[in-house]
Amino acid sequence: MAASRVGRAVGGSEGMRAEARHAERVCPAVARGAYNEGKPKGEVSMQMHRILLLNGPNMNMLGVREPGVYGSGTLADLERTVVDYAAARGVAVRARQSNSEAELVDAIQESPGFFDGIVYNPGAHTHYSYALRDAVAAVNVPVVEVHISNVNEREAFRSVSVIAPVCIAQVKGLGVEGYCRAVDILLDAPELVRLGEGYEQRYPVVQPVIVAGRPDGVEPDGATAGAFAPAAIGATTAAAAASASVAAAAAATAKPVPVAGAADAEDAVPGTEPAPAAAPEPAPADAAPVPAAAPEQAPGEAAQSARERVARVRGLLARLGVDALLVRDTPNIQWLTAIDGVFDEERAHALLVRAGHAAPVLHTDSRYAHAICAAVEDMGGDLVVNDERATHVAFALAQLAGSGEDAVFEGRLGIEDSISYAEFAKMAQAFGTAHLGATTDVVLGLRGVKSPAELVRLRAAQAISDAAFQHIVGFMRPGMTEREVQLELEDYMVRHGAEGLAFRSIVATGPNGADPHAVPGATRLQAGQCVVMDFGAKAWGYCSDITRVVFLGQPDEQKARAWEVLRRANEQVQDFLRPGVTGKEAHELAERVLAEGGFEGKMGHGLGHGVGLEVHELPVLNVRNDRPLVEGNVVTVEPGIYLPGEFGMRLEDCGVVTSEGYEAFSQLGHELVII
Repeated sequence: MAASRVGRAVGGSEGMRAEARHAERVCPAVARGAYNEGKPKGEVSMQMHRILLLNGPNMNMLGVREPGVYGSGTLADLERTVVDYAAARGVAVRARQSNSEAELVDAIQESPGFFDGIVYNPGAHTHYSYALRDAVAAVNVPVVEVHISNVNEREAFRSVSVIAPVCIAQVKGLGVEGYCRAVDILLDAPELVRLGEGYEQRYPVVQPVIVAGRPDGVEPDGATAGAFAPAAIGATTAAAAASASVAAAAAATAKPVPVAGAADAEDAVPGTEPAPAAAPEPAPADAAPVPAAAPEQAPGEAAQSARERVARVRGLLARLGVDALLVRDTPNIQWLTAIDGVFDEERAHALLVRAGHAAPVLHTDSRYAHAICAAVEDMGGDLVVNDERATHVAFALAQLAGSGEDAVFEGRLGIEDSISYAEFAKMAQAFGTAHLGATTDVVLGLRGVKSPAELVRLRAAQAISDAAFQHIVGFMRPGMTEREVQLELEDYMVRHGAEGLAFRSIVATGPNGADPHAVPGATRLQAGQCVVMDFGAKAWGYCSDITRVVFLGQPDEQKARAWEVLRRANEQVQDFLRPGVTGKEAHELAERVLAEGGFEGKMGHGLGHGVGLEVHELPVLNVRNDRPLVEGNVVTVEPGIYLPGEFGMRLEDCGVVTSEGYEAFSQLGHELVII
């Protein structure tokens, strides 16, 4: 994990001093600059140490909201691009998004002394929020207004900005690259003045970039379409350019990458306390969860997916020797019906799929019936909903044999072997055991191959987890408890798009990390330890799953060696995975790499598992799975090293098996993360 991606949440004077030390090492010319408190309110000039990336209402919906206008990238993708790009120029960035005008006003008012510049997309507030305009005008921190789309070429109301007059520049219509251009403006303009009222008459607003104080308000001669001043994006994206710079620097130094704002890693002594960070910025007490909406689908796409999935089940009935299948596991029902936002954890439903029948029948109760019927109608589906007040057993018998007293089902009903014994006993009494056929993982097996639409959702869920890790590394510090870190991590995911958690997060420090499923408690983080964090968001119905390790100060020789061996095991398996490889072969490769590195027998658990609607699905990567992987399988790769009484660590990625290999969803790297 590169420092540029995680050094984003240190606040307070002590954190700013630590960050200045880091900036001086990375970019001395920038670090020597000073904030000029003497400038009048209309004119600001400074060198940059730290930039606030501020996004306003509805920006959390990027990737879902009008992708034809705003692109398919998520907010987490955007933030990561800007953080990496700024880091390549020696500047730390902290990202924040809110739908609340009051929270945004607070963020701007609190910026002096903590931030040297602001890159700000006000969203809809651009056109009417005089409260935010006054907040920008009141602070002596330069602000660049940014818009992904060209607001002057859209609806007339969008061309009006009440905030631009108090900003030093306006960038629009350049997509995510516009944010990087705004960073360049803050870094490169020798004198920064506000655009002022009536800027529309003084500057050519048809241009994508207008900068106050420059001739004609446009870019200087010689600037290319991909660059503003010396920082070139060229033919690559900003994220790729920044990532390449950071990766090259890491490879050249071959040293752990510290987090911006932490102690200088080159001067740190193994096992010693890192330089103190200021108290982290608390989450707003009234922050409401950001609703997670399903990615846009073409009309009828969900209904067609449901029909295709049911048809695949129907095609297996003859092979299973049954005439119908009664599906009781809720995730299986959710997958077969392709209905979003209705099902919860309760086993309140039964779906009957019959051979030769076009429409499956879902038995539910009054708590869900209306919402399910509305969803089916909206998607144009053909699911039949039955909410009769009867048991699922009675429902199935009535559907298959009729409702008369003498009705008898002469066929064979397939049942999932995951049902309870009590339910099986009732079914045996109603149908007779000769008319029941137990099935194992019929629907779960089909779920193991993900469609392109499912992969979109999985990547979106992973983006939330990636952003949460970037946040938590800036938040956590020695002295906090595992539980404090867990709560902040989970709260961040829910506030930034998750509809819930994929599972209860694991935060385990020191010896607790040697327990793979440790429960976070009152143990406090201490310098010299490493902290294992295994967590995931649930969004758009699908789960993410990732594990990373954070080192509290320079790791000692044993921990550093363990991490390198663990990293090698993870990366060699990822390179090895492709269609045709078995779960057993992948697991044995990981064990072999660990053994060669001196940690034989120190993993203990399986290498990986499937992920989808549930965090544990098929296929699995372990010594018992001889089945070959196929294209579309989504699996985790999570080797671990556990030394009881000392420490533990695990490195986990989740990704998809493609025709050419394995593609991890996470954009986080595998570098040492040190705070």
